[in-house]
Amino acid sequence: HAALNDATFDVEIAVSGPDVEFTVTPNGWDGYYYVQVFDSYHQYYYDANNEITDEYIGTLADVWVDMYLNNVSYGMTAEYVVDALCNRGPAKVRKELLSDTEYAVVIFAIEEVEGVYQMVSRPYVENFSTERVMPSDMTLDISIDNLYVRVCDLTITPSVDDEKYIMVLIPTHYLEQNYTDDYLIDIVLGDYYSWAVSYKGELTAHVNSLSPSLECMVIAFGFSGGVVTTPVFKKIFTTEPEGECLLSITDVKYGGPYRVSEVVALAPDSFNALGYSDEYQFYMWMEIETSEPTTDIFSYFVDTETYDFYGEDIIFYDLLIDTCDRVEIVDGMYMYDYYICAAAFDYRGNVTPMWRSEVISWSLDDVRPAEELIEKLHSSPNAQLMMVSAVDR
Repeated sequence: HAALNDATFDVEIAVSGPDVEFTVTPNGWDGYYYVQVFDSYHQYYYDANNEITDEYIGTLADVWVDMYLNNVSYGMTAEYVVDALCNRGPAKVRKELLSDTEYAVVIFAIEEVEGVYQMVSRPYVENFSTERVMPSDMTLDISIDNLYVRVCDLTITPSVDDEKYIMVLIPTHYLEQNYTDDYLIDIVLGDYYSWAVSYKGELTAHVNSLSPSLECMVIAFGFSGGVVTTPVFKKIFTTEPEGECLLSITDVKYGGPYRVSEVVALAPDSFNALGYSDEYQFYMWMEIETSEPTTDIFSYFVDTETYDFYGEDIIFYDLLIDTCDRVEIVDGMYMYDYYICAAAFDYRGNVTPMWRSEVISWSLDDVRPAEELIEKLHSSPNAQLMMVSAVDR
């Protein structure tokens, strides 16, 4: 473990129901620091009335390094990981926790030591409790508009704007027959929790992940601090049958390959999330053109081995899972050949046939100036980076 410095922290804790705001002011330290909370049932919870032991300090140091190295092993740069996980200088850190639960907040300084960011101060530990979340009279009005084949516009309007609710959209054939509201709550907070959306205020969304002639249910209820606060509100709707698409993919342009190190040097804020090797990896852009304007565009940069293994039908199914912007920036490996696959919906959600490029095969001899890619990125402000990663906390 690294040697510990004399950094300390002044902390103010403001609790409102399950929501907590920590106002942290470091003393004698202008580097990174990490803020974590543990509930009283967690193995790393600590009673601040007891003296902090060397064993506990060592455990925290090990837990931090394991989490840090785990993220770095996914290809993220060290700087990206600590920027995502830590704070510097005075800061307000907000967390949504469980209702009526005792916690310990733990804060310690982080610094790079021998090539690894490590814990470098004794931990600040303070105990606090969240407030009990009470039942609510909030109602949720659910409306479905512009309902067609694969698309609809969903609006959920709560009767109050400052209370949280959770919602999910589920095909009804996934539900048990004769379901109850308690059953719906159980599946939303269980099997479908990762698909659910937590929100405050009015929610409006263009849904473009439906299927033709599909009956679906929107399920919503108040939910805060792990507590269900309202009855269940739900709405059932059925999409239209498949029809002929009123637009087509007219062309897919693309450019590359671009040397990763040069792209990162020119736009570090956009491209510093992933590790890279110029010898093996490249960036490229692709731009989908349609005969009529649409926001429901889909693209897939897939290696030919994967395409041949799964076949056109499965690749087409995967292609339609997530929409993209008209301009996409992707990464690839020189050792593989690739196809660009693309499709689009008309306003009713009828889908074009899948467009597929010729085989794209590049080597280091084909590298183009990275400025081209940056210019394309800047000229397309909504361009998406398809390889964006999230930090695992």
